Amino acid sequence: GPMVMNKQNKEEMKKVLQRIQDGTFNKEWLSEYEKNGKNAFNKYMKQLDSHQIEQIGKQMRKMMWPDSTE
Repeated sequence: GPMVMNKQNKEEMKKVLQRIQDGTFNKEWLSEYEKNGKNAFNKYMKQLDSHQIEQIGKQMRKMMWPDSTE
């Protein structure tokens, strides 16, 4: 609702979408990948994996699907 998705959030999301649509995000992503290779991507994925929301998500999935291997 409005508490989570306020005017400021919408404006930031529009800026991000514009960067995707005009190719800026892609150019920056490719430049970073060319400069640092797969290591940059792996570092980014490790940062995401260690984020609190991901840790909680893993715990919740274990509770919902205890026989599944993640």
